[in-house]
Amino acid sequence: MTGSWISIAIEVVVAVLLSITIGYCVLLNTRLKRLRADETQLRATIGELVRVTEVAERAIGGLREAATECDRTLAKRVREAEYFSVEIAREIGEGSQVLERIMQITRTARATAAAEPAPPSGGTALPEAQAPDVAPPSAADAAAARPRMSELKAKFAQSAERLASLRRDMDGRAA
Repeated sequence: MTGSWISIAIEVVVAVLLSITIGYCVLLNTRLKRLRADETQLRATIGELVRVTEVAERAIGGLREAATECDRTLAKRVREAEYFSVEIAREIGEGSQVLERIMQITRTARATAAAEPAPPSGGTALPEAQAPDVAPPSAADAAAARPRMSELKAKFAQSAERLASLRRDMDGRAA
């Protein structure tokens, strides 16, 4: 009988070990299913990440092109602004010279008028045709300055319009 108890005990131990093994296999199977599900989700996530990365790379390329174009446009506008600045400075210098000549003509005319005797009280002033010449070179300068002055005014108006246009463009791009 002792042999049969040992045999039964061994069979019970084997049965318990088999039950533990089956339980562990069930637990392992559950974990493997979860791992496979996580693998599918991970593959989907990686695929989405690759797609988003490609979109980002295309967007970065577009931004680089836009930045390059903006740089070219800005450089062109800066060159134009520098050109207009030099032109305006030159025209202001020319205008100052014309103004100085006009001031010299005015001073000479005033000095000549002050040196002339006053007309008699009952008399009239000399008409402009009989007025003495102020200074031939200065009078010629004044005559030559009139068309040049209108030309300078026209150029100034054009320059002011160009500057206003550039400011509007730059303000439009800044907004």
